[in-house]
Amino acid sequence: MTYIRNTATRPELTYAPGTALGRRIRARDGNCRFPNCQVSARLCDIDHTTPFDHDHPENGGLTVESNLACLCRRHHRLKTDGSWTVRQTGAGNLEWTTPRGDIIRTEPEGAAIELAHNHI
Repeated sequence: MTYIRNTATRPELTYAPGTALGRRIRARDGNCRFPNCQVSARLCDIDHTTPFDHDHPENGGLTVESNLACLCRRHHRLKTDGSWTVRQTGAGNLEWTTPRGDIIRTEPEGAAIELAHNHI
């Protein structure tokens, strides 16, 4: 008997974010979220901050807004190779750890953030 995982009803268990989620992440972030990078979010990968578990997606690394961020290809590779590490601290904020152990925090800079602040 072959077991087929039904992810259709659980989009957080699929690797690629849906269209609406991808648009929200790009609108929130504005640019690559690596410190001081200005590559437009529209040209970036949408990265899972906690890696997606392809064998057992339910075990973590979900495809949800609080686990996704825009990274240009260069910085995505730096994160993936482990030179730099990152964690989400809430509201789209990221905390990066450099290879020397320094902490650098970045905040989203996209239009969605500006709109949210203007309507408070």
